[in-house]
Amino acid sequence: MQKKKQHDAIYSLSKYAFTQIYGSNEQAQISEIFGSPPPLIEPKQLGNSDHDLSRVRFLFSGWGCPETQTELFRKLPALELILYGAGATDHLATDALKASRVRLTSAISINSIPVAEFTFACIVFGLKNVVHLASRRYLHQTYDTAGLPVFRGTYGSRVGLVSLGSIGRLVADKLRSTNIDLVAHDPYVSPDTAARAGGRLVGLEELFETSDVVSLHTPLNDKTKGMFTRDLFDRMKKGATLINTARAKLIRTGHLESFLKDRSDIQAFIDVTYPEVLPRESPLWDLPNVFLTPHIAGSFGIERHRMGRAMINECKRYLAGEPLEYEVPLR
Repeated sequence: MQKKKQHDAIYSLSKYAFTQIYGSNEQAQISEIFGSPPPLIEPKQLGNSDHDLSRVRFLFSGWGCPETQTELFRKLPALELILYGAGATDHLATDALKASRVRLTSAISINSIPVAEFTFACIVFGLKNVVHLASRRYLHQTYDTAGLPVFRGTYGSRVGLVSLGSIGRLVADKLRSTNIDLVAHDPYVSPDTAARAGGRLVGLEELFETSDVVSLHTPLNDKTKGMFTRDLFDRMKKGATLINTARAKLIRTGHLESFLKDRSDIQAFIDVTYPEVLPRESPLWDLPNVFLTPHIAGSFGIERHRMGRAMINECKRYLAGEPLEYEVPLR
């Protein structure tokens, strides 16, 4: 019987995610670290793999990561570090993982970079009235802007960020290059934290009432689900812009649809919807003041290799006995 080959590292995630996150350069670097290419073993094959998994210390993963339950740790008894080359890890932070000695690191902070870039672009486009101007009713009026509710640009305009988490802070940092007046609402940060980000804290209603652009970056949980309602939207200034690159369930979809139908002066950049593919009868498809994108603000295409590269660097830090930069606190 042929002896099973032992490995210090494996990949375990969906085949699609593997090529998306770990490109040829990233795979080559990982192979160099371990002296040979780690095998790709899909989660459902871990129990009957042709490989000896008894000494696997490192699990490179991403979307489709194996469930972090006791069974996984029985299959990988030497496992020390899960390198999750994707975003949120709430589903991985199980009681079984917390009770084990296995550590977890994630590329969620890396995935924040393209979201912030996309949001910054939407802010500038919103303040230049791009959605209104690109609609046919204006293109066929020889670019006459007289009918527009307001024409702003970035100079002296106010942008309101709802939440100053990792993405909100990155957006704030990009706005430093402009003359924008930045305000934020986040009950979990101090005025000093907001000031260091270049803005100041205000109440949620004031943010909606006074901002030329309102950009949502709130995490989704039981408290925030459906928190953005028609009442808040109705407070928005004439000609303001609404951006959602966070989570669709933060907004009550029916409230958003009716608001944008009634307020044609508002521009909306909507990257996330619920359901993910809107029903054909949704008015959001055809409203001229709505710019819909199919959940592309996060890492997309070759951008995803940056998440794999971050996990390589984490692995190197671990092997060198250095602190991990993106470790997820579990205990």
